[in-house]
Order: sequence, then C-alpha cells, then structure tokens
Amino acid sequence: MKRPWKQSPLAVKLTFIIMFIVVLVVAMLTVLSVRREQQTFQRELEQQARLLLDTLAASGADSLYFLDADFLQDLMHDLGQFNVVTFGRYYDADGRIVADALDPNTRFSVTPNPFGQQLVQSETTVYVWQADQLIAGQAVRLGTRPIGAVSVGLPTAPLRAKLDALGSQVTIVASIVVLVGLTLALLFSRSITDPLQDMIKATQRVREGDLSQRLTIASGDELAQLGEHFNDMTAQLEATLNQMETEIEERKRTQVELEAAKEAAEAANRAKSTFLANMSHELRTPLNAILGFSELMARDRTISAQQQENLQVISRSGEHLLGLINQVLDMSKIEAGRMTLSERDFDLHRLLADVETMFQLKAQEKQVQLIIERHPEVPQHVRADEMKLRQILINLLNNAFKFTDAGYVMLRVDYRQETAVSSASPIHILLFTVEDTGPGIEPQELAVLFDAFVQAKAGRDYGGGTGLGLSLSRQFAQLLGGDMTVRNVQDKPGHGAIFQFRVRVEVLEENLPSPLRHVNDIIGLEPGQPIYRLLIVDDNRDNRQMLVRLLAPLGFAIRQAENGQEAIEVWQAWRPHLIWMDLHMPVLNGYEATRRIKNMPDNQETVIIATTATAFSANVDDISDSGCDDFVRKPVQANEIFAVLQQHLGVRYVYAEEDERDTAVSPIPPSPSDSDLTAALAALPPDLLDALRQAALQTNMTAVSTCLNQIQKYDPPLARKLRNLADDFEYDKIAALLPIHPSVA
Repeated sequence: MKRPWKQSPLAVKLTFIIMFIVVLVVAMLTVLSVRREQQTFQRELEQQARLLLDTLAASGADSLYFLDADFLQDLMHDLGQFNVVTFGRYYDADGRIVADALDPNTRFSVTPNPFGQQLVQSETTVYVWQADQLIAGQAVRLGTRPIGAVSVGLPTAPLRAKLDALGSQVTIVASIVVLVGLTLALLFSRSITDPLQDMIKATQRVREGDLSQRLTIASGDELAQLGEHFNDMTAQLEATLNQMETEIEERKRTQVELEAAKEAAEAANRAKSTFLANMSHELRTPLNAILGFSELMARDRTISAQQQENLQVISRSGEHLLGLINQVLDMSKIEAGRMTLSERDFDLHRLLADVETMFQLKAQEKQVQLIIERHPEVPQHVRADEMKLRQILINLLNNAFKFTDAGYVMLRVDYRQETAVSSASPIHILLFTVEDTGPGIEPQELAVLFDAFVQAKAGRDYGGGTGLGLSLSRQFAQLLGGDMTVRNVQDKPGHGAIFQFRVRVEVLEENLPSPLRHVNDIIGLEPGQPIYRLLIVDDNRDNRQMLVRLLAPLGFAIRQAENGQEAIEVWQAWRPHLIWMDLHMPVLNGYEATRRIKNMPDNQETVIIATTATAFSANVDDISDSGCDDFVRKPVQANEIFAVLQQHLGVRYVYAEEDERDTAVSPIPPSPSDSDLTAALAALPPDLLDALRQAALQTNMTAVSTCLNQIQKYDPPLARKLRNLADDFEYDKIAALLPIHPSVA
C-alpha cells in the first residue's frame, strides 16, 4: 500500500513544501526578534542594576567602614518600601548581612552569607538571573581594600509584558505573510502542474495509440522545452513504428531459428555428457582390474626381475591411459561447470618430496639437474585440494623435462600472507615457480598457450601430447583461488620458460597423523584386533576378485554381493563392519541399497564406502545424501583402500622388516648417456633405423614394437632401453637419438 504523501498530487506537494518553508522562515524570524528584544532588555536591566549598585556603594561606604548598621538599614528600608527593588542587602567585609531591604531580622547573623562572601571577593559586578528578578551585586571598596558588599534585585515583569506585546505583533505579521505565501504557492504550483496535466493527458492518448498528439506550452521555460521534446518524441515514435512492425516479424523468424539451434546444442551437450559418463565407466572399469591386479602381482616377492619389469610396463601404460582419460573428462567437467574442489588436510612438504622423488629418475636419464627450492616460511600442514595441486606440478614438471635437454629444471615454492578487505584474518598464498633451460616459447604463442588443444611450436616439434595439460593446469589454479602465468627467461625465446601460479590454502596449526608406509610393506594385521568383516558389492567379478585377493590374505573376513539387493540380504545376516559399495549395479543400485541399510533401525556402526567409475553422475552431494560415509573413484589404488580402512575402522597393520622387503629383483643399472645410445643405434642396419624413425615420428605403437623386436636380435640391452622409452611414450626422444644416415640426410 502506497503512503498518502506519494499518492498526493504534485500541486499539493509543491504548495505544502512552499508553505512549510514560509512558516519555517517566519518562525525563525520571530524567534530571532524575541531573542533580540530579550537580550536588549537584559542589557538595560543590568545597566540599571549596576547604576543602582554604584549609588548604594557610594552612599554606604562610610557607614560600612564604621559599621553604622542603622543608616544602612534605613537606606535599604527606603528601597524596599517604595518597591524599587525586590531584593537588597549590605554585607560587611566577612560577608555577614548588615542590612536587608525586606527582612530586617536577617541582620547581625553570626554566619557569613555565601553570596555576600562571593561579592566581597569578586572584582566585577555579579549578575544572577532568576525567573522573576535579576539579582546583582558588587564589592564596596575603600581605595583598593574591600570593606563590604551590596546587592539588589530588580523585577523582570516589564520584560514579559514587552514580549507579550511583541508576540501579538509578530502573530499578525506572520499571518499576513503566510496568507501571501499560500497565494503565491498556489499560483506557482499551478504554473507547473497545469502543463504537466496536459502532458499526462497527451501521453495517455499516445499510449492508446494516437501518435498525432502534440503539446502547446507558451511559458517559454523548461516546461516549454519539455513539451517540444515530447512532440519530437511522438514524431519519432510514429516514424519508427512501421519499421518496428516489420522488424518484429523478422525477429520472430530469427527467434524460432535460435530456439531450434539452442535445443540442438543442448541435445548435443547432453549427448556428450552421457557419452563421457558412459565412456568413463566403460574405460575405468577394466582399468580398475588392470591396475589392481598389477599391484597385487607386484606385492608377490617370488616373481622374477623380468616379470617385475613387465608389471611396471603394464602399470605405466595403464596410468598413462588413465591420465589421458582424466584430462579429457576434467576438461569436459570444467566446460559443464561441474568441476569442484575436494579439499583435505595434507603435508605439503611430503607432497614436494614425493614430486622430487617422482622426477629424480627422469632427471638422471636426461642428465638434467632437478632443483627444488622451498622457502623456510612455507607451512608444512595445509588444507586445500591436494590432488589438483599435485596434478598441476606434475604437468608443469613433465613439460619442463620434455623440452629441456641440458641445464636444469627448477621448482621454487614461496609463501606470503595477504590482508583481506572484508576480513581481519590473513589470506595464505603459496606461490609456485617452474623454470627450465629449454627452448622457451615464441612470443606470438604466449597468448594462446593455455587454450585447450593448443600446442606451442616446441611441443609440435617434440611430438606427443594432447594440448590439454596447460589448459587444465590453469583451470585448476583458478579453481584453487589463484591463476597461472608464463613468460620466457630474459623475456625472449632460447633461454627457457618460467611458469608461475599461486593458490590459496588454509594453514593448519596442528600436525597431521603419520601416513601409511608403502602398501607393499603391509603383510598382515596386528594381533589383538577383532576380525574385521568386509562386504564387497560390485556387479563386475574382476573388481570383486581384485579386492578379495588384496584383503583376504591380510586376515580380513570377506563376503561378496553382485547387486544392492544381495548386499542388503548379506548385511542382515552377517552385519559387516564395512561395505565397499559400487554405485551402478543392476537389480538395485548402490545409492538405494545404501539408503535402505542406513535406515535400518538397528544399523548404527556399519561403514559404507562408495566406489564409482562414472565421471559426471557420481556427484559428491548425491553420494553423501545417500548415506555413504566416504567414496573412492575407480581405478582404486591399494594405498587408498588401506588408508580408508585405517581411517574408518582404525585398522592397525603389520609391516615387513627391511630384510623382508629385499627381493630378487636386480637393481636397475644407471641409464646410459644419449651419446652411448646413439652410438649403439649407429651399428644397426640403416633400413631398420629408417623404419624406427618413421614409426616414432608417426607415434605408431605397433610399428615401433615391430622394430624393437628386430633390434632385440642385434642388441638386447639396447632394445630393452628403447622399450622403456616406448613404454613411457617417449617417441620423440627415440627419434632424436637416431643417427643421421646418408639415406635420410
């Protein structure tokens, strides 16, 4: 409901405002006039009182000196008798009352009067204004020595009479002024509102479709200009109306086409998301078995060195394929706006140490120095998305080593605090810098280097890669609250590149618990623990068998189920401590099975861990809402499995001693230098080298494998080294090692 003021006509508002101003001005002038008259009367009354005090002081000075109280009383009595004063007294040098105009009995008091003491000690005349009188007093002096004091009171009744008369005059004048102001206000408001009313009527007719309306305002002021502008506006509206009507039909046709295109794009996007979700499930499910069983076999200490090497090839190939899948899926999730942070507490120093260990072997192979610099103030325990931070570092260091053949690759980590504008608590920033001594980046490529599926010239020359690594890395850095930049060393190509990114973290005050030792060191469960019952629910037999063979030998009690319905039946009969629950199964999926188990009235302790191989549909909120206590994404790694069991059940493991971890696997000999490999390759037949070069440049895995099988017949150690490079998809390096023969010169 609108307020009455807003609903009032403009004329009423203008009149009210003008009248308010007039009344306010008149009131202020009245107050100022009364105040001025009051001050004038006060000054006059103070002058009368001072003159009377001077007269009394001169008349009674001798009597005060000789304390002739009778004479002084006669003087005061005369003043009081003729109503000259409303108050009058003489005081001796000690402030005692000697004479009183109204009450003679107050004389000869032994106690000094406070006001008399104040007057004797004062150097000037003292004035005290009261409601009905002015009391004034001053000291009586003989020379410079005070011998007493005198005070009188004069009535203020004449002031009130004078103010009343002034009030009557002001009221008459104010009434006349208000009436004149009201008349002028009405005339002024009508001069404004009448043209506005005409304009309102004209606009109403224009709104009804009559664009021929014109205004005629002869005032010559701003309102006349407004009327002219209104006429121009209606003329333009009338001129453009026909054009708009023709454009409307064209826009309708365009809108129909846009709607059709939008529906097609949304359908394509949904199809892409569905395809990626299905492909993720279809690819991750067999990868889960490949990587899982490879890790199981690696725990077997009886296998030979050759078998260990074969397992490493399988694991590296599977992890490389998983990395490619993850890059494509991550980019799709970012485009769909579904990429979110998964923050947790972790040891930053340990992460940097793991990264250093991961790339140390590659640094030795390429004879490039790996430098890790960590500022002393970099915190050890932080909270952030560890996996995304690790992926950024791995992507940048991989690129640095890929393009650096001599010199160094350096990772520098700095820490700083910034003050937030809206918060008193500081913002903790980690600044990472990756610098190499490679070929650098062409200036024209710097602006597009972070675009998806874009590779720099150096990347195209070296071959390999999807062009997604840097794009994803920058997207991850932005998701972590920072950004990523790139520049050349010395700001020109040929001296290396510098990638720098920053992320926001939360610094933890408390230390984190020690992580698990290497999973291959776990050989059993500590005694004194209950027999933990684990239920594995998965419709894929290979996935179930992988978990069974990993966990059963350690002492866990294991049961299996192929779908959610079987899981509920096994749970009711067996009551497991923990359930590994696949989310996508026939008959009854993992979401519904988890909800039913968690809603059982007697279920209080069973922990349910979700496992999923789907990229998009496995939303963390959906998993949490179903009742799952945690989730892991396929392919599931052994260290994740053991860590989850330790976290949710408090499982304690038995680890192998140092001598038990020694295996029959021979230590890997130091990698030969590139010059040694080139020399060994030079001894091979030229046609074989040509075939290998062509296969490597085309990244043809089958052709490269065929060439390596032929090299095995000539030089087995050389074939083994080249096969290691091929297993790591280092086809560009194989091509660079090949000597130049006259046939290809």
